[in-house]
Amino acid sequence: MSNELTQWLGGGNAVERRYGRELAAIDHTVDVADAKVAGINQVTRRAMFETMQTHLLKKQAELLAPDGAELYAMIAVAGAVTSTEVVQSLNRRWSR
Repeated sequence: MSNELTQWLGGGNAVERRYGRELAAIDHTVDVADAKVAGINQVTRRAMFETMQTHLLKKQAELLAPDGAELYAMIAVAGAVTSTEVVQSLNRRWSR
């Protein structure tokens, strides 16, 4: 019975090639998804690290020149927000 179905579908080789292409497409989709997740996580970690460094620098600047504390905080927040926007834009671009 399965032999008849294979012959009706155009022969065993054609069916095997089609299944091979479908499996390759699935593997490619998984590889792309893995790369997207790794990329988003790498950028997120880097943004967090840079934000921590900026915060430490802000604290040092406050000790050296306390009068600028409000400005240092504004600059640090602006940098953190921009980093977050970069991560979000990557996520939006890759979720298509």
